[in-house]
Amino acid sequence: MTLDGTDVTNPSYSSFVLTLRADGSYATVDGDPAFTGSGFWSIPSAANLNQIRIGSTDITVALNGTNDQLTLTFSLSGNPINGRVAGLSGNYTFVLTSN
Repeated sequence: MTLDGTDVTNPSYSSFVLTLRADGSYATVDGDPAFTGSGFWSIPSAANLNQIRIGSTDITVALNGTNDQLTLTFSLSGNPINGRVAGLSGNYTFVLTSN
């Protein structure tokens, strides 16, 4: 995981897990501050399947050529999450593998 090009995996996201459920809900483990623990996700436009919305954040998604890595790219403006503002703003990239 990177924030503005700097690796922030340890300690912030060392155990990160994102679960997207078919009912439109999601849950994360070790996702703070980029993601809240749970909420809802959607595909905002059927015309653009490379975009999803998790909570209120629009995220660009890309699957690699061998279908074993999903990259999530998004920006946060620093809006408070649970009262925290510092360290949130920036451009995030999460490269995920399937369990």
